[in-house]
Amino acid sequence: MSLPEKEVFCQDWEYEISNAGRLEEFMDYYQHAVLDAEEKFARMIIILSSFDDALTGGHAPGGAWERIRRCVEEDIDIHGNTIPYWALHGEDLEDGFAVTPYIRTLLEIQGIQEKG
Repeated sequence: MSLPEKEVFCQDWEYEISNAGRLEEFMDYYQHAVLDAEEKFARMIIILSSFDDALTGGHAPGGAWERIRRCVEEDIDIHGNTIPYWALHGEDLEDGFAVTPYIRTLLEIQGIQEKG
């Protein structure tokens, strides 16, 4: 899968290259490629950011959340620090990301505690 190179001084590369139109491609790659923990961590950020963009734009593919949820649950030891970022504990849902309600249900199911 082709992704732009990460620039040396780029802090938010995973968020900058997110693309709602490539969400299914990103999910397929995550599920079928041989990835180490660091690669899975980065790819999940791209997936969640792309899903958030798709939700905001009103064109999230059917079944996308179920696929994402399964991937997160299978690799929860890798994504435990990513999930609370999107959950925005203590914030009202209207102040959150489009994906925040989805993430909060995952937190409830997994019993993940807010980090920090």
